[in-house]
Amino acid sequence: MYLHENSLKMTALQINPVLDAFDVAPEEPISSNSRAKKQAILRFIQQEIAVLKQNWDGYGASPIEQKVLLNVRFLINKLPDLLSSSLEKDTILPNPNGTISMEWANKDNELFLEIGNDYSTYYLKNKGKIKKINNHFIITNDSEFQQFVKNLNSI
Repeated sequence: MYLHENSLKMTALQINPVLDAFDVAPEEPISSNSRAKKQAILRFIQQEIAVLKQNWDGYGASPIEQKVLLNVRFLINKLPDLLSSSLEKDTILPNPNGTISMEWANKDNELFLEIGNDYSTYYLKNKGKIKKINNHFIITNDSEFQQFVKNLNSI
């Protein structure tokens, strides 16, 4: 199949094998509960978000692109157990521009992450004030990922 550079949109039937084939070995042992939680989150994304078609919101929204889905899978597989287990389905949202957002929050702190194709963006809020912004976060860059995890742990 030939894909034009601007036609990286895929159907659910095309995306599922890509997601299934892209597995990242975790850096730490994963409990069966944590693995089940990660699989449930990935299944939710696969069944509810990856299947969105052009104009899914009625206002011209783009479907989620393959590379975004691969970045999401990498992130979820690599997150430490405690951080991935605190991620809930209602805090994972598709965006009209073809990206996916995730949010972690408690009473005083919030971390908002938008995952794109080549880089992602996140900010950390502490008591309503933005404490940290990274507008060019590359999820697969180990040092940047570790900094993200450190910021996420501060929530």
